[in-house]
Parts: sequence; C-alpha cells; structure tokens
Amino acid sequence: MCVRARVRLRLRAARRLQFPIATLLGRLHAKKVITPEQAADFEATLLPHQRTTSADGLSILARSLAEHNLFVASERYDNIRLSRLAAFCGLTPAMTERMLGSMISEGRLNGSIDQVDGFVEFT
Repeated sequence: MCVRARVRLRLRAARRLQFPIATLLGRLHAKKVITPEQAADFEATLLPHQRTTSADGLSILARSLAEHNLFVASERYDNIRLSRLAAFCGLTPAMTERMLGSMISEGRLNGSIDQVDGFVEFT
C-alpha cells in the first residue's frame, strides 16, 4: 500500500471518530460493554420521535443496548449472579430476569435462570 493511501485511510478514520455513533458502533462490533454514559451520549443526538419508549418504560435504544450487554455477558461468563448481571446491564434484577427469559425462550440466547438461588448459567 502506498503512503498516500495509508494517509487517506488515517484521515478517514480520524474523521469518523468525530461522530458519537462511530464509537458506539465500534464498541457494538467489537462486542464490548456499552456503558450508560456512552448510551446517553448517543441518545442525546437522537430526534424526539426516535426516543420512543415501550410498555416496560425502556426506550428502544436502551432495550437494544441492554440486550447487547446481555450477549456480551453470556460470552464472558459461564454463570453469574442475577443481581450482578442486572448491575452489569444497568437494569433492575426483575427487568433483567424478564429480558433474559424472553431472549432464552426465543432462542436468541442459550442459558438458564435459577430463580431460587438467583443465578444465571450460560451454555
């Protein structure tokens, strides 16, 4: 690759980092945890009609990012306490259990929830 092409690639990469969506998409693609601060930074760029909330009180963005964080947790942990997983995702334990239950029953996530001991086991 010639020097000119390398410089052009670096300039494009630097220009991309100026947009809040670039860092968020990079973290999503790399399967990294999305923190509430990163989500808030991105949500600030959304228009009012893009911030709709569902019946459970979560915005569509918050639900998607919480599900992403659950996928990330399933790759990092074999088992984890439900309360710890809820803190990891920025949700309440009840909401985390509900979200996990629907993801497992829909086949989007492999695992089981031990409601007695409060553990989640990923397979």
